[in-house]
Amino acid sequence: MRTAYTVTLLLVAAAAGFFFGRFSGTPLDVTVLKKEIPLFAPPPKTTPYEVGMSRPTEPSATTDLVLETPVDGTVVDGELDVAGRVRVAGRSVGIVVHDASGTVIAQTDADLTDSDPTTGFARFSKSLQLLTPQVGGGDVVVSLRGADGQVEAAVSRPVRFIEPHVVTIRLFFSSASTDGGDCSAVVPVSRTVSSKTSVYRAALEALLDGPTADEKSMGLTSRIPPAAVLKSVAADGSGMVFADFSRSLDKGISGSCRVSAIRAQIEETLKQFPEVRGVTIAEDGRSEGVLQP
Repeated sequence: MRTAYTVTLLLVAAAAGFFFGRFSGTPLDVTVLKKEIPLFAPPPKTTPYEVGMSRPTEPSATTDLVLETPVDGTVVDGELDVAGRVRVAGRSVGIVVHDASGTVIAQTDADLTDSDPTTGFARFSKSLQLLTPQVGGGDVVVSLRGADGQVEAAVSRPVRFIEPHVVTIRLFFSSASTDGGDCSAVVPVSRTVSSKTSVYRAALEALLDGPTADEKSMGLTSRIPPAAVLKSVAADGSGMVFADFSRSLDKGISGSCRVSAIRAQIEETLKQFPEVRGVTIAEDGRSEGVLQP
C-alpha cells in the first residue's frame, strides 16, 4: 500500500515538472543567435554569360585618317616607320617630320594599298631614312589631301630623337687619272654607316654604291663593275676576312691595271679595321683565279 502511494507521488511530481518546464521555458537558441551573429547579406544578382552574347570590341574608326604608327613618344634613331589607314577616294597622304629645332628632316607621300570595299579604308605606310636630326623632341605630321591638293585632315604625333647607331668609316676609290701610273693607288673618303649590322658588310655595300656626285667632281671613281653584288662577308679568329661577291665582280674585266684597282679598293676598305690581318676575295665561293690579270 505504501509502495503504491510512493509510485503515484513520483508520477505526479514528474508530470508537474514536465508541465512547468514546457510552458515556462524560453526559446533562447534561435532568438539569441540571430541577434548576436547576424547572417551575411545575400550576394547581388548577376546576369550569367550566355553563348551568343556580344563582347566589347574595338571602336570603329570615326575619322577618315587613322595614324597607327608612330605612337606618342616613339624613340627614333635614324629610321622611322609611319603607317595607318585612310579613306582614299581620290585622296593622298603626305608625311612631314620635324626635329627638335623645327627643321624639316623628311617630307614625302605615303604608299597606299587598294581600299577595302567593305570599310572604305586603305592602308598606308612609309619607311623613312632621316637626315641627321637634332637630338630631342620632334613631331610627325600626317595629312590627308583631297584631289585639289588641299589638306582635309591632319594628325600630329610627338616623337623623340636620339643619337643614331652609326659609325664613321672610310671608303677607298681610285683617281680618275691614275697618278704616276700606280693602278693600286686609292683615295679615302668618309662615310657614315649603321652600326646595327656587320661593319664589314656595311663598308663593302657602301663601296659598291660608288662615289657621290661631289666626290666624282673631285676626280674620284670606282673601278668595281656596277653589277657586282656582295653575297657574304665574314672573318675568322685569325683576322682573315673572306668577302664573297657575285660572278660579275671581274666578268669582262681585262687588263692588270683595272684588276689591281678593284682589288685595292676592296682590300684597303677592309684593312682600315685594325683587327683585319688579311683579305680573301671570292666569287660565288671560289677564290682561286679571282681578280687575276
